Amino acid sequence: MIEHPQAKSHGIIKRIKPIVPVLLGPQIPRKDREETQERYSRAIATLFIPWRSVKDLCAVNQSWREALASRQESISTESKQTIESIQLLHDCKKDRDIHLQQIISNVQASDEIDPRLFPRNMRADDSDEDDDDSNENETYLNFLDSLADNNQTSTISHLSEKEQLYQDEALRSLHKVGRFSNCTGRD
Repeated sequence: MIEHPQAKSHGIIKRIKPIVPVLLGPQIPRKDREETQERYSRAIATLFIPWRSVKDLCAVNQSWREALASRQESISTESKQTIESIQLLHDCKKDRDIHLQQIISNVQASDEIDPRLFPRNMRADDSDEDDDDSNENETYLNFLDSLADNNQTSTISHLSEKEQLYQDEALRSLHKVGRFSNCTGRD
């Protein structure tokens, strides 16, 4: 290190705890696409091959793909694993997108959503949840009826006037947007 021109003003620090760096800027392109090979090679070379100037990475008459191929031995084993993980991340995102498209096309075709896709507490076949929802809906509907019967004013005595106005307005808004339209026998 002493022979390095900046040895007196610069130093290397190794972190004790491992960290995950977050790259800013455009993401690293996919390795397997022909149209992004040059950008991919340039990104990998600049991130994982030691360099001080661009000439250390790529000669003027050389493509980035050729430069990366000729300098593979400069990339550490750990860095090669990181590079493979970057490609694996791209593959996982691609598979996720394909799966999501399949789900969307199935839903559009059948107009039904597979109940397994819902969280357990939101499933329609869960009878306990249905009872709770219908009880809650019934309570709100009864309160809405009392609002209509009492000329749009609340009869709850423990609320301040401001709270009553707020609650009345909230319930009118819920009623107006049809929040309880799925319940029968009430308007």
